[in-house]
Amino acid sequence: MRASEITLAVIKKFCREDYDDQDDILEDVILPTARSFVISYTGLGTDELDDHEDITIALLVLCSEMYDERRYTVDTSSLNPLAKGILDLHCKNYV
Repeated sequence: MRASEITLAVIKKFCREDYDDQDDILEDVILPTARSFVISYTGLGTDELDDHEDITIALLVLCSEMYDERRYTVDTSSLNPLAKGILDLHCKNYV
């Protein structure tokens, strides 16, 4: 699965969310925020995300953590180690 193929249903399954009352948060807030974070962190363009299938799991992990924790920090030291490892593999943004 590629990053562009992530749907609300995929996010809900990954987050183990069975109810529909949070759908708008997941689809309209969390997924775009996670995608924007990945793009900013790596320096990849939106179209380049699909070139790396492992970025899909990083996006899902970020969505899950943003949903579960309901917090967002810019402190990369607290970034999920799995997501960080995957994103670091594809990082071309060394600022």
